[in-house]
Amino acid sequence: MPQKGKIVDIKKVSNMDERMKKSIKNHKKQIRDDMIKGYQEMAEINLKLSEFCFEAEREVEQFFEQIAECE
Repeated sequence: MPQKGKIVDIKKVSNMDERMKKSIKNHKKQIRDDMIKGYQEMAEINLKLSEFCFEAEREVEQFFEQIAECE
């Protein structure tokens, strides 16, 4: 009879191991999904910043061109 108890314990450990593996896999997937979402959000922010800076540089160039024409 003690062997049967050990088999049950081994099955419990095996089930716990499988649940832990599944939980870790789900956690890794969630982290990966969060990272993808974060990079996509940052890409949008970086694009808007670069567009803003590009427009500011154009305005500065136009300002200096106007000053140069006045001289």
